[in-house]
Amino acid sequence: MVIPFKRSEAASLLIGLVSLLIGHGAYALDQFSRACRFDTIPVALQGPAALLFYMLGAPKDTAAMHQRGDNNRYWIFESLTTDYGRVRYYLHAEANVYSWSAPVPALGWAGDYVRRFYYSSGPFRSQMPAEEILRESALGVFFNNRALMYSARAGEGGIYSSFPTMLPMGHFKVLGTHSYWAPAAQTSMLLPKSVAQDCNLGNWGFGLR
Repeated sequence: MVIPFKRSEAASLLIGLVSLLIGHGAYALDQFSRACRFDTIPVALQGPAALLFYMLGAPKDTAAMHQRGDNNRYWIFESLTTDYGRVRYYLHAEANVYSWSAPVPALGWAGDYVRRFYYSSGPFRSQMPAEEILRESALGVFFNNRALMYSARAGEGGIYSSFPTMLPMGHFKVLGTHSYWAPAAQTSMLLPKSVAQDCNLGNWGFGLR
């Protein structure tokens, strides 16, 4: 027999279940990468995205990046490893940025991706986002009930890289390598790799929205 739930009852049940899981240290390891040219972010999200990048450590004028006429020169390359709930693991991320090298027939070069940049999150760590980021209402579209999150980020310290001319989408890709350290077992484990050639807006380090 199926007992129908009212929407409010179903929501209360779901909240109670989630609270129960979190109370017991629920977690969900995740990983993703991004090779993102700023102007390709949907217009409605560009303002919040610029604010987010600034609050994550980009220069102050980044908060107005969405108003610039040259934001097609700015790229975000990064990989993140994330975990939810209480700290169980220490996390590590690496981002390998490849650019497309066009064919050179005279040299017998058929063209391929060549690694240009390498970023590492450094030692195993677990970092929570700053409180002021979580309190910023304009960023709710990205953080969406993911306050209990820990992460390790590999990418440019200033968040984005700039180039003198616009480079086409597909010119770059990021291959991310992710791992975690389990203190109880005194061992590290590799997570799946991630490849990105876009902004990966469905995942901002807080799981799929």
